[in-house]
Amino acid sequence: MTKVNISKTTTMDEIQNAWPTAKEFLFQKYHLGGCSSCAFHPDESLEQVLLRADVTDVDAAIAELSATRDNYFETLIDPAELEDLRQKDGLKLVDVRQEEEQQLVSISGSIPATQELVEEMQSWPRDATIVLYCHMGDKSPEAGSYLRAEHGFTNVKTLRGGINAWSKEIDPFIPIY
Repeated sequence: MTKVNISKTTTMDEIQNAWPTAKEFLFQKYHLGGCSSCAFHPDESLEQVLLRADVTDVDAAIAELSATRDNYFETLIDPAELEDLRQKDGLKLVDVRQEEEQQLVSISGSIPATQELVEEMQSWPRDATIVLYCHMGDKSPEAGSYLRAEHGFTNVKTLRGGINAWSKEIDPFIPIY
């Protein structure tokens, strides 16, 4: 995943491929992309979509979206960084994949995301070190955003590339699927 510079001509496809939480931000802030009345085509430019949604200050919207993008990249952790972090006490490594995927393979010491875990998290300190992972690293950022925004956790990271990157870079005995 590379950091895309955002301009008026950047396509919605480029934006969504650059960072998974962009769609969530666009929907929450401007009600874009969440339903048939606010949908957009992947080849439309950001400016086209914003103007159609009556957002007249396109430059301000681009600045906000760029800040969201920067925040997204700041929350990623590389597999090697996670391996170092696992040596420290207090790390909460949470697997946010589907139960069927969790049963296939998981990172040693991780906790499956369940309803019970969500309830238990209410008692965790808000500065707890939490690292989330999914299959490819494209779903866990949304869960991380939710934990930060809705539950006030301040030290939430997501594993860049998910369990597949972990397998490639740290533990080759974990099968890639």
